[in-house]
Amino acid sequence: MPKHAYLVVEGQHDIAFVGRFLKTQGLSFRNKKGSVSDYWHNLIPTKFPSNEEGDFHKRVSVPTFYENDELSVAVQSCDGLSKLPSFLIDSLSTLEGLSGLSALGVLLDTDNAEEPERRHEQLRATVETVKFPATLGLVEVLAGIRIGVFSLPNNRDLGSLDTVLLECGNAVYPTLHARAVRYIDEVKSDPDFARYIANGSDENKALIATMTSVFRPGKGNAVSIQDNEWVSAKSRGVESVRLFESFLSTLLEIPLSFPPIQF
Repeated sequence: MPKHAYLVVEGQHDIAFVGRFLKTQGLSFRNKKGSVSDYWHNLIPTKFPSNEEGDFHKRVSVPTFYENDELSVAVQSCDGLSKLPSFLIDSLSTLEGLSGLSALGVLLDTDNAEEPERRHEQLRATVETVKFPATLGLVEVLAGIRIGVFSLPNNRDLGSLDTVLLECGNAVYPTLHARAVRYIDEVKSDPDFARYIANGSDENKALIATMTSVFRPGKGNAVSIQDNEWVSAKSRGVESVRLFESFLSTLLEIPLSFPPIQF
């Protein structure tokens, strides 16, 4: 029987980001109930609509699964930071606690709004059923379960996954990145369009979308994270990538995802 690890993230793009690392370690994406470890079946909805509102247009809350013979990983979006504490408590209750897990990880970001340590402390204070480490990025073992919290981009600075992706884009696709920046700068100077990217978060998303549209017009950012080389051996020189790679490797007890850098 494989070990089971549960990772809770804020959004769908975060799932794609984590998945890039897991696939490099030979964990396969699983999208059929019969191919997923029985341990996770309680997290898979058995009715539709599965939400309390009965809204059949609302995204179904179901983990994304990656498995090999030794490890089964469920990565699930809580659909926003404000919902994370209650979501995590409910999910662990559905799994009947931590006892069946080998690892529990949480991926946060700060969206340029609040210091990483502040959000970390809020999580620790709210989810009392889990003793999270006092330090971001640190993995500790509690009753045989490896537990850790990572805050994008690097556990100390404000930002989000978009911050990391733009750092990667500049490293892997420098020419395309520079041209996308110039294009968005021109858009920002036009009063008819500047209001659509009025804050830094919107601007970062627009930059990434501009780059992904070159790889395949109409492609969404999450698909591009999976298919292109934003997160790859080519971007391992980016500090945020190295830090998250190390965190995930320690949490799941797997080797580093990408070949070591040769200096």
